[in-house]
Amino acid sequence: MRAQPNSLELPLALLVISLSIIAAVWWWLASPVMLPRPPFDPATKMDCVSYAPFKGLQSPWTPDLVISSEQIAQDLFEIAKISRCVRIYSVDNGLDKVPELASRFGLKVVLGIWIGRDHVKNAEMVEATMSLLKDHANVVTSIIVGSEVILRGEMNAADLREILR
Repeated sequence: MRAQPNSLELPLALLVISLSIIAAVWWWLASPVMLPRPPFDPATKMDCVSYAPFKGLQSPWTPDLVISSEQIAQDLFEIAKISRCVRIYSVDNGLDKVPELASRFGLKVVLGIWIGRDHVKNAEMVEATMSLLKDHANVVTSIIVGSEVILRGEMNAADLREILR
C-alpha cells in the first residue's frame, strides 16, 4: 500500500526549487566579469570613471578595512591608461590616499562623501574631505555629498542641506 503524499510536500518542493533558481540567477548576475580593453580609440581617454578599490573579500562594509596605497596606486596606474579622472564615493577605507596617488598618474579626482545616519562619522568625513581638498586643490575637481542618503532614507533634505552649508 502506497502512502498518500502530504498536502504540503508539493508546494514546499516547488518553493525550494524556485528559491534555488532565484539564488542561482542572482549568484550568476553578481559574478565578476573580466572586460576586454574598452571598445574605443586607445588614443582617446574617457573623461572620468567611477573607482572603488575593493577586490575579493574586501568590502566597504568592513569598517576597519584599509586598502593599501600599493593596491590603489596599481589600480590608478591602469585607470590612467583609459581615463583622465576618477570618481570615488568615500574617503574611508584608505581612499583618502587617492588624490595624492592620482596626481602621480596625471588623474583628476571627484571626491565623494559617503554620509549616513551617524552625525559624528558624517562630520569626520566632511572634515577629511575638506582637508584633502585643501592639500590637493590641483587634483580635486569637485565634491559630491550625499548622493544617495535621502534615497536610503537615512537623512532628510534639511539635514543634508545643513551638512552642505
